[in-house]
Amino acid sequence: MSTSTFATLRARELGASAASGIMAWYGKLPLGAGLVVATATALQFINTFVTVPGCFAGAGFWAAPFSAIYNIFMSHLLHTGWIHLIFNILAFTPFAGYQERQMGTYPFLHFLLLLAFTTSIVYFTLVFVVGFVFSSVWQACVAGLSGIVFALIAVEANKGVMAEQDFFGFKVPGALFPWFLLVITQILFMSASFFGHLAGILAGLLFARGYLDIFIPSRSSFSRVEENPFLGGLARFPAYVQVPGVKSLLRAFVVTYPSAR
Repeated sequence: MSTSTFATLRARELGASAASGIMAWYGKLPLGAGLVVATATALQFINTFVTVPGCFAGAGFWAAPFSAIYNIFMSHLLHTGWIHLIFNILAFTPFAGYQERQMGTYPFLHFLLLLAFTTSIVYFTLVFVVGFVFSSVWQACVAGLSGIVFALIAVEANKGVMAEQDFFGFKVPGALFPWFLLVITQILFMSASFFGHLAGILAGLLFARGYLDIFIPSRSSFSRVEENPFLGGLARFPAYVQVPGVKSLLRAFVVTYPSAR
């Protein structure tokens, strides 16, 4: 066997092994988190060949708020490249998977939509104010799951009892962890959207402090969706997580951790 033939076979073997590992990892995700990952990946694949519009800019939303409603949600699923997508997915899935297993798939999807909307509106408010001094911020177009990732982290840090985090030997109190990540991310990735990430943290804080409770339906509402033959289609999938039956929905949103002691 020639060297080139051996290298080709070895490459195929490694490729098959990697694909198998990715599918095994994906198969362990709950349904809602898996749908978000699949949708973002599909959009990135399409975006490789044709431009998919959807990034969110303060100036664009101000000029046409009703036509830009689409961007409020789509911007969180679009990414600037494969590396951007991979980093965000790796950060998103641990937090999203945990939350979904606590609250159920339908409440989790509603939770994500609420965070996406709130993050975009908070971002618009921030750049509207800062844009009077730095016009480039007002014109900047942001995209990616990272805003929601920061919102999820902020919810866990402020709604539950997030343990002290170890960052290369440096101890960070759980409540300060989102702010610590905000600074570290900006230092490591200078092109990252500071205001997009800050908006995510503030959206998570709004949720954790109860200011968004009015937008949360009752547990029984989600239970009725599950039981509806037309709306409850997702409940038929194996990865679906049922709405908790012994907790109220507001309690289900609370993230709790075992004591660090």
